[in-house]
Parts: sequence; structure tokens; C-alpha cells
Amino acid sequence: MTPLFQMNTKTWVRLIDNVGHFANSLFRFALKYMVQRWTDTVTLPRLVKVVIGRTDATAPKEITVPLARMPL
Repeated sequence: MTPLFQMNTKTWVRLIDNVGHFANSLFRFALKYMVQRWTDTVTLPRLVKVVIGRTDATAPKEITVPLARMPL
């Protein structure tokens, strides 16, 4: 039987075919703008934006996911 987790090995599972571009950014609430890398070890980002560009599509798809409630 093969263990589910093995040291020094990577397993890739294809979720979407024909991906030509993938980008994500994180919303830094204290600074009020999106960042590419999260360095804060105390708080989590409020929003995560994901952009996926498929090779068989004319425009990339973008989704913004809220991870916490934002004040109005």
C-alpha cells in the first residue's frame, strides 16, 4: 500500500484544462490595496483575487473571494 503523504514528492492534480495564465493577489486592509505576497504572520488577508486565463478563451476570468467581513 502506498502512503498518502511521502517526503520529498509532489503530486499534481489538474483542476482546469488549457490554463495559460494564473495570478492571485491579496487585499491588505491596513494599506487599502492588493499585494502579490502576504508577509503578515499575525493577520489574514480580507480578500483574495484569482485571475485565470485559458488558452481557449478570449478574456481571463476573475473572481474576488472575501475571507472576512469588511466594514462599510
